Amino acid sequence: MLTRRQTDLLTLAQVETNDTLRGSYDAGVQIVRLAQIRGGSSGRARDFDNAFCPRSDHIKQRWLWVAEAMLSGKGLPVVELIRVGDVYFVTDGHHRISVARALGQQEIEAEVKVWEVKGNLPWGQPALAPVPRTSLKKMSMHRVTSMNVKGENHVKSNSLA
Repeated sequence: MLTRRQTDLLTLAQVETNDTLRGSYDAGVQIVRLAQIRGGSSGRARDFDNAFCPRSDHIKQRWLWVAEAMLSGKGLPVVELIRVGDVYFVTDGHHRISVARALGQQEIEAEVKVWEVKGNLPWGQPALAPVPRTSLKKMSMHRVTSMNVKGENHVKSNSLA
């Protein structure tokens, strides 16, 4: 017996219907693995399949413009995501994510908001414990490494904020 494979993106409406939103917070700008982005906003979720391939020709021109911009190195805004459990949903940037995946990127820079929910998530995962509320934007992080150069100890600090 053949079964139809699920090809739709998950939607935030599925979370809102099945779970109780306990709170939300901004997690700031982060690097997110594209494989973890599995959902879209209600308005765009039907325009892309679960691999973020465009489903119709009506979005072709915008997709090609975004692809051209990425390939030419034009600065595009970071995508905006909502994280629920370990899954990310797109609120702005469906085309940028689609193009990034098509170009073989593994990660993308995103402004992330976290939803804390109570209950089992629609994709079969229990809601996770809240993540510490830190962000690259709000806190100054320094990576300090020691190097021994010509017998001298040098300290190198890279600020990410």
